[in-house]
Amino acid sequence: MLRSSRISISKAFKRALKERDNKIGQSINLIPFNEIKLVVAEDLKNVKHGSKGKIHKKFNNKLQRWAYAKVLYMLSLRCEENGIYFKKVNPSYTSQICSSCGFKHRDNRKGEKFLCLKCGKEFDADFNAALNILALGSL
Repeated sequence: MLRSSRISISKAFKRALKERDNKIGQSINLIPFNEIKLVVAEDLKNVKHGSKGKIHKKFNNKLQRWAYAKVLYMLSLRCEENGIYFKKVNPSYTSQICSSCGFKHRDNRKGEKFLCLKCGKEFDADFNAALNILALGSL
């Protein structure tokens, strides 16, 4: 006779997932929805696709419980409730493109620093990428 295989989840793990979901809700509640008209987010739907062997095993393990889709879903619901336009954009090359002049080169970004090889503008790399994502969402 075949038995159905059920994965048992500990109470501590269930509690951790619930705490994570509560933290997501608390963080979204901090957003001043009455002051904004547009929310733009990276569409990281297939972030692990095609990455087999390229991502360190320890980091890949953390991605298993990554709640990005849940965050975007909860955020989109809150935007809808408040009449705010919510848009997901493709994040390709946003960390390599200069938000000032539009020059794209992979050497523009070095770790946490972004320095445009064309115009010389210097930014925090994540801030520069966020500006590019906002620009894509505003199109």
